[in-house]
Amino acid sequence: MERNNKDVIRIQRIPFDELLSKALEKHRQRDLRRFQFELQKSGMKDSVRSRIRFKYHPENANEDTLDPSTFYRWQLAYVRHELSNYDNLCRRLDRTDPADWKAYRQLRHDTFERISETYPELADACRKQMLIDTIHFSDLKS
Repeated sequence: MERNNKDVIRIQRIPFDELLSKALEKHRQRDLRRFQFELQKSGMKDSVRSRIRFKYHPENANEDTLDPSTFYRWQLAYVRHELSNYDNLCRRLDRTDPADWKAYRQLRHDTFERISETYPELADACRKQMLIDTIHFSDLKS
């Protein structure tokens, strides 16, 4: 993979308010699947008690109960996985090859930079994620 991926990374721009609703819906779908899995695994029935026990319930994800940084993180994930070619580029990498681990790290970094350019509203969330990645990938020397 190329050292500078910014030329091959494609980010689709949609209105920011639409991005929030799509990211929230995607997160709710994921939580519903998790909730249903936990219910099945535990043998519990869907009830108020089970909804309290398992944090992964779609009703827990709403704009009134979560802080804005959570929504920015969800929007960032939505853009990266649904509105870009990031996942396709990741599939080209060999996760067993240490050289590709560095390429993956670079791809993530370049993707966050492109998202920042396309969605300036998410620039802080991108910087925060890049900082987390720096810590997470600290054992990989550039």
